[in-house]
Amino acid sequence: MHRVVVIGAGVGADHAGRVPVLPDLTLPGHPEVFVIGDLMPASGFAQVAIQSGRFAARQITQRLAGKPTDEADNPSLLEIGRRAAMQAERAAIEKTLAQTRWNRRQAAQILKISYKALLNKLKTYEEHDAAHEKNLTA
Repeated sequence: MHRVVVIGAGVGADHAGRVPVLPDLTLPGHPEVFVIGDLMPASGFAQVAIQSGRFAARQITQRLAGKPTDEADNPSLLEIGRRAAMQAERAAIEKTLAQTRWNRRQAAQILKISYKALLNKLKTYEEHDAAHEKNLTA
């Protein structure tokens, strides 16, 4: 499927099938086509694919709402690392909670953190999700 889009857009791909993209993740000359995942340069890491997907979703949501896209959403390498660490930590916590059937005390022991630290992290995730939802609907 992706080859059809790339050929139809007249964009050349490299030997790995990746295509050049603009900073807003669109194809050059095709602002309506977003490139994420394995088709974009510097892919190969799940975190890159996840972040590019979220970025593209924000761009599309803003466009559909008639809002200007946020060109200033170019996080520093440090911020990208922080986000990746937070997401990896959250995934580990959620996996452990699922394994323990949401027994938070047992999960904290498995994760080798205090029960209070686990509760604080879960609260932070809830606040982050609420703020993200608010930003999407605003």
